[in-house]
Amino acid sequence: MALETFLGKCLVRRARDSEGKPVVILCGVFRPEFDVESIDDRDEMWAVRFQELSSKRFVNTNVLHCSPEDFLRNYNDVQDPANWELKPEK
Repeated sequence: MALETFLGKCLVRRARDSEGKPVVILCGVFRPEFDVESIDDRDEMWAVRFQELSSKRFVNTNVLHCSPEDFLRNYNDVQDPANWELKPEK
């Protein structure tokens, strides 16, 4: 498959794997630049390399409960940047 571009929103969380090692959990909603119908309707796993080319980083959502599942289904419009504070640059 050719290199694809996914534009969207991603929730990034620190966590630990089953062995206690630190990991990053990504869950997101993306609008790819290719026909979504070309993806099989069963679960798929893609091996990818993420590189931050440009982004806005947000913290401290005012949505009371924001699990990764809530983020994916946009519970209480949690994906709206207006519901988050812009993270200050370091």
